Amino acid sequence: MLYTFKDAFGLDWQIEFQGINVADRAADAGGDITVSSTGAAVFAIEVTERPIDRARVEATFNNKVLRHNLPDYMFFFTDTPPSPEARALARRYFGQGHDMNFLPVKQWLVDGLATIGTRHRPRFTEHLLEQLRGREMPASMKLAWNKIIRELLDS
Repeated sequence: MLYTFKDAFGLDWQIEFQGINVADRAADAGGDITVSSTGAAVFAIEVTERPIDRARVEATFNNKVLRHNLPDYMFFFTDTPPSPEARALARRYFGQGHDMNFLPVKQWLVDGLATIGTRHRPRFTEHLLEQLRGREMPASMKLAWNKIIRELLDS
C-alpha cells in the first residue's frame, strides 16, 4: 500500500523493509517498515500479531523512536487492539511531542484502497504481486496468499 501511495500521490518516499522475523536489534531498524524522504525518517511502522501492552510501547519508544529520531511511529495490529495502558502511555508521549499510533492493519488497507480510487487500485495489485514474487518473501506467506485466492475463486 505504501508503494501505491507513493505512486498515486507523487511522493518522494524511500521505503525500507526489515526482513520478516528479523530481530530489531540485529537489523538496527527503526521499525518493520521505515519511510523516509530526502534522507530523513517520515514515519516507521511495526506490524504485529503480538499483544501491545504498556511495556512494549515503552520499550519501542526508548529503543526505536528516540534512538532513530522517529517523528511518527505506528503499530499495525491484526486482531488484538492495544491495552488501555499502552494507549495512555502513547498519549503521554504525544503530549511530549512524539506521535505513536495504533491502527488495525486490515482497516488501514481497506481505507487506503478507498482513498487511492479506481485509477490506482490496479497498481496496488501490481505492487502486492511484486512483493509476493520476491525472494525474501517467506514461502508460508506465498502459500497463505495462494490459499486465499483459491478460496475466493471457489466461492
